[in-house]
Amino acid sequence: MEELLGTLGRLVRQVAGAETADEDSTLITRLRHRQLLEECVAALQRYEGSWQEVEVAAEELRAAARALGKITGAIDTEDVLDAIFSEFCIGK
Repeated sequence: MEELLGTLGRLVRQVAGAETADEDSTLITRLRHRQLLEECVAALQRYEGSWQEVEVAAEELRAAARALGKITGAIDTEDVLDAIFSEFCIGK
């Protein structure tokens, strides 16, 4: 697990342009990205404490991936459905 988290940390630093920098020097310029990265970290921390419950652990990993996907531009099915129903909801 520690190897996985270390690898993820290195990859995030590479993407953020701070391959050799410590975590305090990584510059996140958008508030939205910072919030999503904090969401991802929180989900990974909750995942660490939920290994004995496979369903909960899987949900936390999915939440972390979804937060990163919102930064990278991955489109989630839930996002598409939310957009459709918010614009075309019957009864508005």
